[in-house]
Amino acid sequence: MVFLSLFYVKFKTHTHTFPVCNTTYCYTCEYLPNICKKCKGAHRIPSNLSFWNATRLIKDGITYNSNCICEDGYFDDGVNLDCQPCVSNCAVCLFNATNCLKCRGTNRVAPNCTSCTNELYYPVSPSNSTSDCLCRFKGSKRRGTISIFQSPQPTATPYAVYSVRNVAAFRGPQVRVSRKSDQQQADIFNDFYGRFLRLKVLSTEIQYSSLSAAIQWLGESEAYLETWYDQGQFA
Repeated sequence: MVFLSLFYVKFKTHTHTFPVCNTTYCYTCEYLPNICKKCKGAHRIPSNLSFWNATRLIKDGITYNSNCICEDGYFDDGVNLDCQPCVSNCAVCLFNATNCLKCRGTNRVAPNCTSCTNELYYPVSPSNSTSDCLCRFKGSKRRGTISIFQSPQPTATPYAVYSVRNVAAFRGPQVRVSRKSDQQQADIFNDFYGRFLRLKVLSTEIQYSSLSAAIQWLGESEAYLETWYDQGQFA
């Protein structure tokens, strides 16, 4: 019991708060004058630093005078003690309000955060650059079907529908494939449930109505997708 008490006292003497803080940044500090437990300046917060890396105050490749960094949505302008706000569509910025490292809306491109990742995405609200960008592709409950909707918002009528099965009134082929050995092309027809119906060879107009016959047509060769037909007008 005496030994444990002595150990506790000894341990406590090595975890004291540093007596003199860097008054520019810290209200209170620990270990070193510039390792703040509580920071000065609006929207400044102490970063998580251990004692062993406390003398190397580096974040995003930038060396700081203390561990007091700006919280997300604010930046250090190098002049004011208070952190300055980023532009409204910017979640994290560096050096200035418009140099965004992370956008508020999902699937938006930094540093300006005004555009979506690519043409496969559309903004939920085109006039609001903080809004999320959503994917135009919407999965069907039936596996193997995707629909493409026009921006700004999906409607009951899709812009395009691609599937390996018949969608609604569509009765044409779903895909066209090319045989690698001789570049011969064929259309593949499936039913509403995605079950194989027939394969039609374009050059000879020969049709194979069984899957085994279609596989025999392919032989030892590989096949590549040439065309995936749009069924959107029939959806």
